[in-house]
Amino acid sequence: MADPSDGVLWMTAVFVDIEDSTGIANHFKTQDYRQFLSQYHDVVRTVVDGDSKWDPIKAPHCHNFFGDEFIAFLLHADYGDRSASLALELATKLKLAWYVSPENRERLQSDKEVIEVNVGVNFGAVSRMAYPLGKASRERSTTLEGFPITIAKRAQSVCEQARASRIILADAAYREYVKETHRPHEFDYVGRRPLKGLAQLTSCYEWLGGDWGTFAEFGLADSSTGQVLETLYDKNPLNPWYALLLAFHYFGRAEEDWYAEVRNSPWYGKAAGVCLKALHSIPWSQLRQLSSLFLTCLEVQEQWEELGLRAEQAFTADPTFAQASALRAWALFRAGVEGGQKRDLLQRAFQDAGRTVTLFDRKGPGIESDDETEEALYRAHLVRSSYQAMEEQSNNAKESLSRAVKHAQAARLDWAAIELAELKKKGAFKGVDADAWKGIMKQLRKGAKG
Repeated sequence: MADPSDGVLWMTAVFVDIEDSTGIANHFKTQDYRQFLSQYHDVVRTVVDGDSKWDPIKAPHCHNFFGDEFIAFLLHADYGDRSASLALELATKLKLAWYVSPENRERLQSDKEVIEVNVGVNFGAVSRMAYPLGKASRERSTTLEGFPITIAKRAQSVCEQARASRIILADAAYREYVKETHRPHEFDYVGRRPLKGLAQLTSCYEWLGGDWGTFAEFGLADSSTGQVLETLYDKNPLNPWYALLLAFHYFGRAEEDWYAEVRNSPWYGKAAGVCLKALHSIPWSQLRQLSSLFLTCLEVQEQWEELGLRAEQAFTADPTFAQASALRAWALFRAGVEGGQKRDLLQRAFQDAGRTVTLFDRKGPGIESDDETEEALYRAHLVRSSYQAMEEQSNNAKESLSRAVKHAQAARLDWAAIELAELKKKGAFKGVDADAWKGIMKQLRKGAKG
């Protein structure tokens, strides 16, 4: 845990408060409002106490409550180069826990809107300050002070102009998040906005949610949580944040079935249905998370023809979408394998996989890939390997397969070994010799254990 006596500290500040709390307070008696705030405080405590990763936040100088406002400081000294991404994880968990609170459940049952929470996030350097002034130094506590904290607080006001998650990042936090994750596509640019007390405009970004890995441990598969998310989406069908949360709920249920070896789970279909409805009805360009989940559901359901068409459609709309490019090739490849090694489909798959490799397999100073791109390259090299093996280009096949394994390990694909074994049984990779194949599978299983 970071020592506040270290002077200047780098951190990500998170401000979370209840939307229109003043208006809400006017409708409550003093005692009732106190109970309302107490419920909100309990929700925050439950989230923070529920995971040891938030223990550094419990230090007195790293959190505070002011009425309906909760403030948390995630210090680089505690969280390394993940403070911005973990700040968004904390904000999302707090929002989800508040959605399913008794207060909001009761409101939804009465056909009312939930009481939202607004979140402002910023990153920067702050200083430790001692207080109160009148006490001897040994009796004084410390607090964190600095301009980045003010920006995070002011960024909350931009939530009134937000259209989805109501999680707003000031430009410094956005840049830090992209530096940490290499995922700039997870945001909607709200614009350069005036913030109270500041002479210059500040660029602000609304977070639209991450991939499944971001949400996998959020308890979204819980059935009672699902009822709340279904109601939220039904009441707000043009909100991509609510659509994504519900789709991830269904996908979480499907993944539970898959790991229980239930391969034909109906929950994949339900997740795909939410994604498709949202993609057809929400007039936004920044819906990659929903597109990604939709394509994944089609893949798991082995809908190869539709997957190929939808993937090409998604890649045409967004030429930076590595997953869509790779899944186009993957759909042709799987259709070719399932059809008894159809050469024409496998050749087209090989060509499309080459497109993915050419566009996205870039290495060099300052060039890094996110997990989505690594998975896309795993699939692309796998497709190329299978075709090269069929064409008796054994050395090229082994080289492509080796590259596929490296990308699978980089993306931490713990299911890759199972997938390759199933494809081998269906006739893929026939030209790869037994010893090379055993070495490849050993590498994959070792990576999965790691």
